[in-house]
Amino acid sequence: MPATEKPISWETPTAADGVRHQQLFAHDIRSALGGVLGGLSLIADERLTKDDRVHFSRANASAKMLLGLLDAANTGSAKSADEGWVDPAAAIEQLQDRWLGEAIEKGINLGFSWDKTRITVPQISALDFQRVFNNIIGNAVKFTSTGEISVAFGLDVENRFYGIVQDSGPGFSTDALENLFAFQNRSENPDKAGSGMGLFIAKRLVDAASGEILVENDIRGGAKVSVVLPAVAVSAPAPIKQTARKNDLPDLSHLKILMAEDNLTNQLVVTQMLRAMGADCVIASDGVEAMERFEEQEFDIALIDIEMPRMSGLEVMRSIRSRKDGKSVTPLVALTAYVLPEHQDRINAAGANGLIAKPLTNIADFGRSILSYVDKNPVETSAETAVSDVSGENCIDMAIYDGLAEMIGKESMLELLGKVKTDIENVKQGIIDGMRDKSGAVIGTNTHILISVAGAIGAVDLQHAAQSLNTLSKTTNWAEIETGSDICLKGCDPVLSFVESQIQGG
Repeated sequence: MPATEKPISWETPTAADGVRHQQLFAHDIRSALGGVLGGLSLIADERLTKDDRVHFSRANASAKMLLGLLDAANTGSAKSADEGWVDPAAAIEQLQDRWLGEAIEKGINLGFSWDKTRITVPQISALDFQRVFNNIIGNAVKFTSTGEISVAFGLDVENRFYGIVQDSGPGFSTDALENLFAFQNRSENPDKAGSGMGLFIAKRLVDAASGEILVENDIRGGAKVSVVLPAVAVSAPAPIKQTARKNDLPDLSHLKILMAEDNLTNQLVVTQMLRAMGADCVIASDGVEAMERFEEQEFDIALIDIEMPRMSGLEVMRSIRSRKDGKSVTPLVALTAYVLPEHQDRINAAGANGLIAKPLTNIADFGRSILSYVDKNPVETSAETAVSDVSGENCIDMAIYDGLAEMIGKESMLELLGKVKTDIENVKQGIIDGMRDKSGAVIGTNTHILISVAGAIGAVDLQHAAQSLNTLSKTTNWAEIETGSDICLKGCDPVLSFVESQIQGG
């Protein structure tokens, strides 16, 4: 120890000792955190399952945030730790990485959107940007039990940067609204942990950046928090970081796509394909939600499942086509397993530009089809599902199965098979319940799921059986419905056995 450096007094610490204690601990914390980030950087991202990748991104984003906070605490300035204003593309991506996994765990649909052509640089440090929106989004995730959270960024009419977080939670009580920005003055809520400091911190940081923050209850229910920040003048729009695309896949990075699909397994498959091609994809879990997203945002194309709860895909298409504004001509494409001629007639009559048939067995063809509809020059698509020799002894068309496995990778395929197994088991019980209660609607809902799930992995015979039963479910011929149900239920068993063998074989 240098002669000029005084030893720390462990028994009777002074104020100076306390500062030095903090510095020493901060040094060791930073070193340990460096090990965490270093270890995360060595994990091969492409070898993770899709769910694992979401949680990996969450851990990585949180660790980076913690490192920034630690550096800012040591320097006393978030700006010096960040060296400049925030890059909105990177900042929004980090927010997605941080919160998507947590939202998935709660069963909440968390959507991010921004206008890539008009977004610019908010006049706030990267760390303070993360602190503001992490606190706001964190509150939304904490208090929203079911439903959705939307996070939108863009420029207002005065060319100021804005961020709006809306949720479908309980909203704010009167007492909470009166004390939102007070220090540790949160209303009592024994079910939710926390000190109530999130909005206090966000308000201080926004005020320091000469911005504005508004908190209110949305008229449709839930809470709405709006942040407006002055924007730094730039000569061109800030670039939005795009997902790297492999194997010369079609470039969809210029497209914002609405996908309306109620089945989580199908959501997983399609969104991974779209993101691999760089598309900005917004998911709606049913027809009503699809119309809400369509009303709120601008889309280049909409991919719409036909049978969805609350509002069918056909009703969605008819509603869009009946509009009196420019959105009425948005390309609408049915992404569906309903590909028989009578189905195509109904889809076309509803106003669709065309259809893309499930299962999707080639990501490049899928991307090219989307581009063709956007360019108003649709390619010819087959109305028949590709089927090889599928005998009674072979419940899976291996050409479809192997094509999907090659397309999304081994680990992702195992993850998908786990979801398929759960879906088919649930569908079996749903068909049994529908037969017991003589409910064609219940049978129709479950066979709709089975059509897509079976088709996705190449269980073509089961897919066709589900299509037939789905058609019968709309009649009152219970003798034929019972026969069709028996065929479907028996067809599920060998497919489940195949899926389980693939999962066990790893």
